[in-house]
Amino acid sequence: GNLEHRVTRARELAEEQINNDFARRMALITDSLNSAAIDISTALSTEVADTAWDAYLKGDRGIFTRRAVRLIDNGTAREIESLYNADDAFKANVSRYIHDFEAMLRSILSTRDGHALSVTVLGSEMGKLYVALAQAIQRLRS
Repeated sequence: GNLEHRVTRARELAEEQINNDFARRMALITDSLNSAAIDISTALSTEVADTAWDAYLKGDRGIFTRRAVRLIDNGTAREIESLYNADDAFKANVSRYIHDFEAMLRSILSTRDGHALSVTVLGSEMGKLYVALAQAIQRLRS
């Protein structure tokens, strides 16, 4: 009885630690993605409204990700491609965004319910921005 209880408790603590580590990793990656989205959004549009910065400073970390997604349309893929070729800082931000998003997806897919969660993440604003950027760059590689 006592040994079984200790083994069960140790397993619970280990799972809790894994979940905490996963949550912390996801939070760090999300922060990095939102940070890169600021630079990407700014590169795609010269105007950044004070209201966007105000919302960001008040805690809306996804404001620039949503803004970048809204700025992307059919013509923007070509703009992303030419910016990616011409602007080293933009290229670094796009590469970092794609790298971090893919790292997040790999982490999510390694969990028990990862597939369902990965579908949700790909459908999010972060996912939409990832797909748009990856498609624009994929044209460069083909």
